[in-house]
Amino acid sequence: MKKHIYSLIVSLASVVAFMGIYPTSWFGYHQPEIPKELVK
Repeated sequence: MKKHIYSLIVSLASVVAFMGIYPTSWFGYHQPEIPKELVK
């Protein structure tokens, strides 16, 4: 059970760290931008 809790904490920390390091990538992933080719 400890292993499961530990892995859960690690994965959660990884997600938080990823969102903190790449906030633009995170927002771009959840809100897909229109390709520049289609804008023109």
